[in-house]
Amino acid sequence: MIYAIGGNRLFDKLTPQIILDALTGKRFKEKRTMQLTAIAHKLNLPFFPEGDDSLLERLNHFHLLSQGHSGRIWNMLHGETNNVE
Repeated sequence: MIYAIGGNRLFDKLTPQIILDALTGKRFKEKRTMQLTAIAHKLNLPFFPEGDDSLLERLNHFHLLSQGHSGRIWNMLHGETNNVE
């Protein structure tokens, strides 16, 4: 356990929760990536877990992609089906 100077009890109680939240979030992201991989396979579409920077450059003028701080796309399915890209 990490102790702050002066024995901050609040910090002692929050540290395990912060670690648990971080691990749970990571597991959720991994599970979502696995599910999207399976969907992409069923749809016969390419899947880019780390995104595709060349496509991001083509889409960066859309308002939605100008939001947030990362400026990245991940877990992206991209392809053409029924003549629609």
